[in-house]
Amino acid sequence: MNHAEEIARLQPFVERARDFSGWDLGFIEVRLLDPGPPWDYEALAAGRVRHARQGVDFGTGGGEVLQRILGHVQRRDGSFLATEQWVVNAPVARDRLRALGIPVLRCDSERPPLRGAAFDLVLSRHEAIDPTEVDRVLAPGGTFLTQQVTPDVWPELRPFFPRATVFPDHYRGYAAWFEAHGYAVTLRRHDYRVTWAS
Repeated sequence: MNHAEEIARLQPFVERARDFSGWDLGFIEVRLLDPGPPWDYEALAAGRVRHARQGVDFGTGGGEVLQRILGHVQRRDGSFLATEQWVVNAPVARDRLRALGIPVLRCDSERPPLRGAAFDLVLSRHEAIDPTEVDRVLAPGGTFLTQQVTPDVWPELRPFFPRATVFPDHYRGYAAWFEAHGYAVTLRRHDYRVTWAS
């Protein structure tokens, strides 16, 4: 397939991207070619939300994932807050999470204007964080749960996005920081291939 044919094949994605808001990519059919991750981030988060008094979800996107996480929780006594920096996503998240009583604060997750030691649970799925800020807002004995994407994920897509941002290696960087500061760290990595269709 030549470059022009590949561009034509991707045109439906481009059209949908024009109206993009939130992070609900349900219109894309993803088929795994390898086994997916052996963990379920949403289930792990729900298990921790169940017992959290105060929680925050950094970089909630359009609130889709947090909404699903909270949907798994039968009983939740604590309160929750979500942050989202992107001006397009913040109102989407605010509308989606309002019914659950979750306020959305529009701010940078790497510099959140939050009280120190205020949360016993910090969630961050695919959101860049500053470990020193997580440490600052996390109450003693609290939990930080994150799922990150490595810079080398799905290299077959890179030719189609030549100007895409290459992020630092959060997988190693975050773990090293938290271990160096006395946290008990459980670290897992899983690579797999997928195909996409619209």
